[in-house]
Amino acid sequence: MQVTGPGDISSKHTGSKGASLNEIESAFGPEVKLIALSDCIVVRFGLALRALPLQWPLGSPAGATEANVAAVGCGGEQGLMGLTFFREESLTEFLAKNAVLCGILVTRYQQTFVAWLKPINRLPPNGTSEEGAIISDGLVPVYAPAGAPWCCSLYQYGSPVEVDLHELIFPGRLRDLFDSWVLREKFGSPFIGGRGRLRPNTKYWANLIMKMLDLRLNQVAGLFLVRDSQTQEESTLEPSKLFRLVAGVLQQASEQQAIIRESSVAKIVKELKKLCIAKFALTDLAMQFARNHLERRAGAILQKNEAAARLRDFLKTRGLAPPEAQLRKALKEAVFVAFLCHESRSSGRVFRWLALRPAASEPDAINGEPPSPGHPQPKGG
Repeated sequence: MQVTGPGDISSKHTGSKGASLNEIESAFGPEVKLIALSDCIVVRFGLALRALPLQWPLGSPAGATEANVAAVGCGGEQGLMGLTFFREESLTEFLAKNAVLCGILVTRYQQTFVAWLKPINRLPPNGTSEEGAIISDGLVPVYAPAGAPWCCSLYQYGSPVEVDLHELIFPGRLRDLFDSWVLREKFGSPFIGGRGRLRPNTKYWANLIMKMLDLRLNQVAGLFLVRDSQTQEESTLEPSKLFRLVAGVLQQASEQQAIIRESSVAKIVKELKKLCIAKFALTDLAMQFARNHLERRAGAILQKNEAAARLRDFLKTRGLAPPEAQLRKALKEAVFVAFLCHESRSSGRVFRWLALRPAASEPDAINGEPPSPGHPQPKGG
């Protein structure tokens, strides 16, 4: 894969700073070895065209010096992944949605921003979208000597962040690149079996369809609700329509002539119902937490990280351990519904005029034991 930045990329230079080779080496740490790029026509063309990544054979066996362009290798023993963004706004959105990446190292190559991750997962394949690209195999330039016609700089001081990719929230089409890979990592191949008798992987397809449609379940009527991604309006999706939709998705995706039986589709619909119920439980418990553990307080500023940690502990006592991204989304929505309070980002991710209640005054401490795990109280009609 070769990536080149689009022509309308942001031309802002806010935060960019030329750095010495020592500063770059210090930012990446002693475990990461910088690689000098060969002084050849292929490298010069690649740099001029802003191609990413450069291929491994273009690295020189000689060590990096201040006279050469130096790169960092993605993948391999170092296990680094460069998440590139063609626009500064996309990078800003990504970092704002992922508090766990506070202190991440971001370099700049020409007009492309590269956030450096050290995933604990197996690395995904290289991929590109209109917002940016995943680089997990190849070389990314990070240093250029003074006076060079191509620019490499430090955009944000920090270090590569060790992270679980399953927990990150990706913007736009980058999310599409990750969704299928993350589901494969977590649940296995879309179709399983052997000897010409492939069948759909129930958990893979249920979770993928759940992500695609943002399904909810009206447990009283037994009907699924689907949210329009543009208008945010919900419409009813009867079980028979969902059944046909799931069957159509499977048939379209089955390039290997997998056996699509009605029983396989029924299992996926049943799993979707389970996922919707779990989603409802998280939403309901997050609302309980907001009403019982938070309070308005004049002049108070509540850090979202602190509130999320307390919510995580609250959910554990009730048998729930949702992914971090889902937890934070549920917290944000519950705070808005309970207090009409938006999350503020002017001084970090905070809730203004809100505070955690002292433990002794929390209703749970006053009223006794928490509700049984997996059985939240139903909402009023």
